[in-house]
Amino acid sequence: MDKGQRAEGKGPDVTLWNDPEVELYHFIGKDIIRFHCLFWPGMLHAAGFKGPNKVFVHGFLTVNGEKMSKSKGTFVNARTYLDNLPADALRYYYAAKLGGTTDDMDLNLTDFVQRVNSDLVGKITNIASRSAQMLQKKLDGRLAVLSEKVSGENRWTEEVELLQKLRDGGETIAGFYEERRFNQVVVEICRLADLANAYFDKKEPWKTVKTDAEATRVTLTAALNAFRILAIYLQPILPLFAEKAMKLFGESVWTWESRLQTIEGIELGAYEYLASRIDQKQVDAMVAAAMVKPADSGEVAHESRASKEKGKGKSEKGAGVGVEPLKPEIAFPDFEKLDLRVGVVESCEIVPKSSKLLKFVLDAGALGKRTIFSGIRGAYPDPTALVGKEVVFVANLAPRKMSVGVSEGMILFAGEPGSSGGVLSPTSPAGGGNPVT
Repeated sequence: MDKGQRAEGKGPDVTLWNDPEVELYHFIGKDIIRFHCLFWPGMLHAAGFKGPNKVFVHGFLTVNGEKMSKSKGTFVNARTYLDNLPADALRYYYAAKLGGTTDDMDLNLTDFVQRVNSDLVGKITNIASRSAQMLQKKLDGRLAVLSEKVSGENRWTEEVELLQKLRDGGETIAGFYEERRFNQVVVEICRLADLANAYFDKKEPWKTVKTDAEATRVTLTAALNAFRILAIYLQPILPLFAEKAMKLFGESVWTWESRLQTIEGIELGAYEYLASRIDQKQVDAMVAAAMVKPADSGEVAHESRASKEKGKGKSEKGAGVGVEPLKPEIAFPDFEKLDLRVGVVESCEIVPKSSKLLKFVLDAGALGKRTIFSGIRGAYPDPTALVGKEVVFVANLAPRKMSVGVSEGMILFAGEPGSSGGVLSPTSPAGGGNPVT
């Protein structure tokens, strides 16, 4: 729907939307299957629109085997990622992990670096890098003619057979794309890249270029055409990568059938680096930029810091990605200043217009009633379940004025709100207002 349609109160073009020649595909997360596959089609039907041809359902994304966490630097916004790493690297890795099921997918940052460097850069892109630069520096950048025949037979049989094997793989890869088995697409492309690399290593053009220039030209031409076929197969996953590869061959458009063509006898375009190796330092910088401290949230003033202590006991030197380092050391008298008390939850409710806050009213015995705002909503979908529960809170924390009211303490919570853990409570009834020692 364009701006003009919205301004005039008009909907999208029903004729186009309902055209039987137009295919509609919906992509959704597995948590909204019931709504999107039951209620939404009903709403479309009632509004006079046809439903989707297919609904593709995906699982959730985890990072380093855990739910995404701002405190660990694994809740990464797109802008933060792009400030540190190339988009093609992540697109390739997601495709390499994504199948046609609703299984969750894990972004393992160590595996991400290894797979991009070894496969996309070292196995696929390296074919073009070695071949194009050698051809341009040593052989004037002109491709050989692989279709040349002598006595009715092709002169370059081994090269033609290599390219035919790569072209034959197109049907299998197309089938994987149709089935959304993108991980199998990547596996098959890497298998074909292995054939091209084996051919290149067998021919040793870095040696033959000194003794037989024309034979070397043939080798490099075959290798570059092999890379071109692989780039065509990767185009749905890496469109910008493919666009740069097209310029190398003087082309502007690729279709699936373009793989059947051999580029020969022309001068190769200027080589542009297609993909670069990823340094672990880039990933570390991204994680550091994504990490959010509790005070940075702007929403939770007295959120428990107990959840931030996970992993303590390890030295700062030994801490890895996802492990918070120890805070500055304190003296015992500093700790003694904390007055921890037991409070009985009289009421607990969601704070309107806040995605994180719960409003607690505690009965602290002789200390009276305490109202505390805590950013642990993600851990308690039904906060009323906390009513009647005894919790531990910091009783002598200075009141803090917030946009939603005044918070008169801090409730202690262990874990990561929204994924694990819970409020700290006595193992047996202690009574409101009693101290915690």
